[in-house]
Amino acid sequence: MRPWLLPVVLTAALVAGCASGGPRPAAEPQRAAEPQPAAGPQPAAGPQLTPSEPFQRAALQLRSPEGRRVQVPVYVAADAATRQRGLMGRESLPADAGMVFLFPRDGRGGFWMKDTLIPLSIAFFDAGGRVLRVLDMEPCTADPCPVYHPGAAYRGALEVNQGFFGSVGLEEGWTVELPAGLPRPS
Repeated sequence: MRPWLLPVVLTAALVAGCASGGPRPAAEPQRAAEPQPAAGPQPAAGPQLTPSEPFQRAALQLRSPEGRRVQVPVYVAADAATRQRGLMGRESLPADAGMVFLFPRDGRGGFWMKDTLIPLSIAFFDAGGRVLRVLDMEPCTADPCPVYHPGAAYRGALEVNQGFFGSVGLEEGWTVELPAGLPRPS
């Protein structure tokens, strides 16, 4: 084992165990999260994200129906603990970056913005990556917070700063292309 890896894994386990707040997708049942390694796919050349435990980093591609591609560096939320935490408490997010939420099966539950401090847009996508719905979401620090429903079964969701999808032209029908090597959703 690399000498620096043990403290990173222990810190990730501690942070995941201390996560608070309600589940983001309302339909997902609570269950114990499997530990995820701190290392994982890193963004390719282009905009970079700083490390943020317990999230892995990756770069996905957004593809328009005409074939235009946009690279987006993302934090990866693939287990119950990281999906629950999401972007809560962050005061900023790089303008061209986001967080991708991956689920083991299709869901219909909505997302909420409890304790999320920055306005976000969300694109819900199916198992093939096809964008089904795009919504803008507003910060919420006091209950009750609105829940943003996609109105369709989805397998994943991509959150970015509000306005980013409009700036690249993303809308329903685009495709989210996930890189190889992402953690298996649990």
